[in-house]
Order: sequence, then structure tokens, then C-alpha cells
Amino acid sequence: MKKLTVCLLLFASAAWAGAVAPFWTLPPTADALEKQSKDAFDQARSQRDRLLAVEGPRTVQNTLVPFDEAALLIAGALSTAFTLSDTHPDASFRKAAQKTTQDGRSLLLEIQLDPRIYQALAALERVEGLDASTSYYLQTTLKAFRNAGVDKPEEVRQQIRALGAEIVKIEQQFNRNIIDGLATVSFEPEALDGVPQDFVRSHTRDGKLWVSNDRADFEPVLSYAKNQEVRRKAFFLSRNRGYPANMEVLSKLIELRQRIAALCGFSTFAGMQAHVRMIGSEAKQRAFLEDVDRASRAGAEAEMATILEAKRRDQPGAQALDSWDVNYYIRRVRDQRYGFDERAVRDYFPYSRVKESVFEISTTLFGVTFRPVKVPVWHPTVEAFDVLENGEVIGRIYLDMFPRKDKYQHFSSGAVRIGLAGRQLPEANLICNMPVPGPNDPALMTPDLARTFFHEFGHLLHTIFSGRQRWAGLSRNAEGDFVEAPSQMLEEWWRNPKVLKRFARHYKTGEPIGASLVERMNRADRFGEASGTRRQLALASLSLELHSRGSNVDSDDVAQERFRKYAMLPFPEGLHPQCAFSHLGSPGYASTYYTYLWSLVIARDLLTGFKPADLLDPVPAGKYRRAVLEPGGSLPAAQLVENFLGRPFNFKAYQTWLQGE
Repeated sequence: MKKLTVCLLLFASAAWAGAVAPFWTLPPTADALEKQSKDAFDQARSQRDRLLAVEGPRTVQNTLVPFDEAALLIAGALSTAFTLSDTHPDASFRKAAQKTTQDGRSLLLEIQLDPRIYQALAALERVEGLDASTSYYLQTTLKAFRNAGVDKPEEVRQQIRALGAEIVKIEQQFNRNIIDGLATVSFEPEALDGVPQDFVRSHTRDGKLWVSNDRADFEPVLSYAKNQEVRRKAFFLSRNRGYPANMEVLSKLIELRQRIAALCGFSTFAGMQAHVRMIGSEAKQRAFLEDVDRASRAGAEAEMATILEAKRRDQPGAQALDSWDVNYYIRRVRDQRYGFDERAVRDYFPYSRVKESVFEISTTLFGVTFRPVKVPVWHPTVEAFDVLENGEVIGRIYLDMFPRKDKYQHFSSGAVRIGLAGRQLPEANLICNMPVPGPNDPALMTPDLARTFFHEFGHLLHTIFSGRQRWAGLSRNAEGDFVEAPSQMLEEWWRNPKVLKRFARHYKTGEPIGASLVERMNRADRFGEASGTRRQLALASLSLELHSRGSNVDSDDVAQERFRKYAMLPFPEGLHPQCAFSHLGSPGYASTYYTYLWSLVIARDLLTGFKPADLLDPVPAGKYRRAVLEPGGSLPAAQLVENFLGRPFNFKAYQTWLQGE
């Protein structure tokens, strides 16, 4: 999940003729962070004033340069704030970072709603000789200004500014409630029968087994615990994270977002967000979800019937599946039908080896290497690496990989500092919640967690490779619903037999994983794909409907309705999944969780440009890097894909893959 997209939606930064700036440095204190942010915002206002003071004809130099300089300053402060507000163990840092986010986004909105700035930028469209990327940048920026309400009367714009400032605080509270919602439940040792022993050992204290609602904890329980009541407790503990606090917070957030949309001339907030994305409109978003519904329904119905049959072997006469049954019986079916025991394959995915493999594959595909560096970081477990190409440093990455109190509880990647050609190198973070290695614990990962590592690393590579643009607003993404495609495509390398044979090694013996085990794993992994798509549909539809039914929507009613329609399961009483749905609190997602499905359609099509028998071939990988990753947002996403494939993207590859053909 990307967080900096919102700050770069409108702005860019001019090319710089001076020396490349030093790498980002962690502020030593919360006070230093506050001062650094305030200085950046003051300088941004000075650049804005410089733009507004121009007399005579508008040019790139006297208008776009100061505009971009202001944007760069704001984006830099927000990048630091986004990183530290979700990760820093010191509450004073998190508070200062949250304040920076509020101030920075308020300043962005202030600029965005200034018609004088809009008119100045619009005048540049009449300038002759603009290069294609600059013209595209202006086009998308002006559209975003209009989308935000810059053409509304002053009294309306004042209301939008006030609502925008309030929304930032409520979004922060929504996500903070999820982070602070860390909870644990204890079990007697025999209750976790079936759960891998390494997990049991690492979670035993004082004769009890303690399981939290962090993903690395609850997923093994849901997949392996034979005791249905244990699975039920773990399910509710994880899916109700953020409840009850987020019920009221979410209602308020939806109300304010709808009010802003109405002020900006949109009937719904969902329509407002869709307008500046690839999908184009709320109607097309609904049509897309219907396409995925049709493509996945038959396969999901067959899978659910098979899972129910497996449950009946344990509980004769069972009439329905419960939500906490699905992961467990999918795993059982995979074992019985395909001879694949996930517990055995975990031995080949210790955390340290998965990390090494991601580095190795990036080197093979894209010619980059990773060199550890000692720099100030926000927590002792964070690792920093310089990214090198042909011996030259081209960026830096930070890996914050393990769960802890007060840390963001999901998985994400974001810019620590955007890159600009000739001015500053890109820096990016990975914020994850993987199993924690210990002296006697190799932190064996499930295949799903290993795949998640690959997914998030795809975001990170995208940030590094795209960080050489002339304009910062073009340095990362095209439209926001393209953001997941490069990451979802990289997941394919995780399941490729040739790739796995090269990096997946037994944590005790060092033996590479066998070809037959890989084949069984991949065949087994396909079972459950259709029903998993249905859960994604439920979440995508939930995010859409919450933002398209007006201000007084009942989130519990919508959640029940959407999950019953798409997830094909009874909706248990007392479940409130919207409270733990962190994407609802993200300004970059909110109503657009369909992004994951939409991007997957694109990712499956992008894969047709590679050789199935040799995904490690650097030739198509290099073409993909140049055509799709490096251009960032300098072209429409559809054009990036067409440049790589030689044709427009379509639904065929995804449908074929989903239906197992």
C-alpha cells in the first residue's frame, strides 16, 4: 500500500542543476522534526508567493519551477511524517509526525484551492514547445485542481479547506485505533493442536500459549488449529481490531468525505475519487466488479462446495461453513487433494532466506545490488541498504519488518524521499509485520507471507526505479489504481519453479526445495484462488458502497450485505470488519479498494510479455523496467502497459488465470 501518492497527486519539482543532495537523515528529536517540518512549509509558502508575484507572461521557469519547489518541500516533510507516525516507538515523535501530516496536507489543500495558482498553471498550456511529460503533468494537475473544487466560489472553497483539515485528523484517528487495537488471547497448550511446533515454542509463556491479532500470529492459527473454537477466537480477535472505537470514527469520516464531494460538485465521494483514476467513473468501477463477479463465481462455488465437504468429514451433517473454517479447510483440501502439507514447505522459507532471495532476484532481473549501511533509524530492528547499479548508488531502502507495539499493523511501502534527476536520490521504506527471528527461531514463513514480501518489495523497486524524473509529481505513479500492478506481478516470481529452486533452501540442511514439492505447492495454491477473489470483491464493494450511499450509511449493514453477496459465507453476529479495514482510513484508497483487483488484471497481462519458461531472463525484465517502472507517472498507465506489450491491456489473461485454464 502506498502512502505518498496523495502528496504527489498535484505537485512536482523542477530539475536541478546543482549537486545531488545527501541522503535523508532521521531527525534526532521530536522537536527537531517539528522545526524541520515548519521550516519546509515556510519555504514552500515563499515559493508559492514567488509564483504569485510574477508579472508578465507565464513561463516554465517563473511559474512551474517555484510551484514544484513548494511541492518538493511539502512532499519531503510529509514523507518523513508518514514514515515516523506509523513506526516510531516514541509517542512524542508520532505526535509530531501526525501534526506535520495535518499541517502539510492543509497547506497542499490551500494551494490546490487557490484559483490564482490554477490560472497561472493553466496559462502554461498555451506555451509552445513543452515536452510531452510536462504537458501531461499540467493536464493531470489541472484536472486534479478542478476535482478538488478550485473553480467553486470562495465561501465553498473555505468550507472544503475546513472539512479537509478535519478529515486528516479523523483518518489519523481511524488508523491509530487499529494500531492501538493490539490484543492477545491465551490458550492451554493442547488447544493449538495442529499448529506448527516452532510457532508454539515461540508463543509459549508461563505454560500458556499467547496469540495476538497481528497477522503473523493469527494466520497460522486460522490455517492450522484443529480446534474450531480456537480458530473462532482468533478470527474475531483479528477481524474486529479497531472495534468499537472505529464505528463512530468511520461514520464521521464517511459523512465529511461526502460533504466535500457534494461541495466539489460530485454526487458521491466514490465518484470524486474515480474521476482522477484509470477507471474514470463510479459506474465503470461497478461494471468492473461485476465482470470479476461473473468470472469468479462458478469457480468459487465449486471451491466452497469442496471445502464444505471437507468440513463434513469432521462434522457430519454440517450445513454451512463459518468464516473461521475457510483457511483451515482450504489447507486440508490442498493437503488431501494435492499431497501438499504447507507445514513442510515452511521449512524452506525462513525469513532471512526469503529476504536474501528477494535481493538476489532483483539483481538477476534488474542488475541492482544491495549494500547494508549504518545510518540513524527509528528502531533498532530497522535495516538500511544502498541500492547500487554498476557500482553507483542509485537509491536507499529501509526495511522495518517486524511487529511491535504502536507500529502500523499491516504491510506497506512508501517513499522516504522522492527522487529527482540530478538533484536527489530516491529512498523508500518497507513496513511489514513478518515473523520475528530469534536465537532458536528461524521465523519460518508461510507461502502467503513469503509472497507478501515479494509483493511489497515490488512497490519498493518501483519507487527506486521511477525516481529519476524531471518533475517529482511524475516520479512515482500514474493513476492511483495502477499502483499495485508492479507488485502483484512480482508475486509470480515467488511461485515460479526455476526461481524457487534457486533460492528456497531448507533452513537446517541447506537443501534446495524439490521440483515435485514446488509442483504440488503451485497446484495446491490455485485451489482457493476463486474464493479468495470473492473476499477481495467483498472488500472492494464495501469500500465503494460506504462512499456512495450518502452520509447516513450504516457500515454494519453494508458490511453484512457485501460479504454475504460476495464472500459466500454466513456473516457471523458481532463481526465488524470495517473497523479493522485500514484502507478505509487512507486518503489514497478510501472508496477505491478495487485497485487490487484492477491492478491484478493489468499484472496478469504484463506477465504475457515475459517467457514463462524463464522468468529470470533479464532481457524482458529490462524492457519492463524501462517501459513501465522507470517512467513513473510521466505517461498514462494504460500507455505504459501498451508500450511494454505493444497493445492495449485487456481482461483475457486474468480471466484465463482465474479460471485455471
